[in-house]
Amino acid sequence: ASFADMALLTTVSDICALPLSGLETACTDLDVCSAGLRKQELLAAVLAKSPCAEAVSPEGMAKAFGEAPRPMAVVFLDVDGVLNTPFTEDRPTGRMDPELVVRVV
Repeated sequence: ASFADMALLTTVSDICALPLSGLETACTDLDVCSAGLRKQELLAAVLAKSPCAEAVSPEGMAKAFGEAPRPMAVVFLDVDGVLNTPFTEDRPTGRMDPELVVRVV
């Protein structure tokens, strides 16, 4: 079977369920050198080129946000404060740092 036959594998769960031989075939069909790779490495290589990876790529996220109906909101629960700008005297409440938020999205 070729990876084209596996195009119906649209979820991470489907791809994770592939046997070693299926992952090797997929790597071959996707032009990924699989020589010496363990199953987890093969799985990572196939997932990186799968349609489900496209959805969470920067391009895929930009497309999804661009096509989303308005108004749209995103809520972050920043428990440890890593997305906040530093607290300063002139900004005692802290704010979300847009550059850090982009890394999450």
